[in-house]
Amino acid sequence: MVGGVLEYTINPLIGLGLEYDYNDYSCPYTYRNINGKLKGLTKDVILYGPVNLINALVPVRSGFWQTLNIYGDVGAGVGFYQYALDNAKTKYRDAMSRCVNK
Repeated sequence: MVGGVLEYTINPLIGLGLEYDYNDYSCPYTYRNINGKLKGLTKDVILYGPVNLINALVPVRSGFWQTLNIYGDVGAGVGFYQYALDNAKTKYRDAMSRCVNK
């Protein structure tokens, strides 16, 4: 899996983030002495808003606790999937529509 995150902190309490993940889970398999190949891939794009829960609950801290931050993320995303089993025609699907053959 490969991915990346861009995050911007608007103030000490909230921010805005964008995440992208690429996950290729293709692999060969053996089932009852039959060898085959699963080809699969997902691409996910997520827009989210991180909230610093510690700053919201206890804004003034000292010592070790000054550097402690715990975030909660709220957001939405879309996933794009493709898969094929044993050299069949690849099927494409996303989280917002029905299966489409291309």
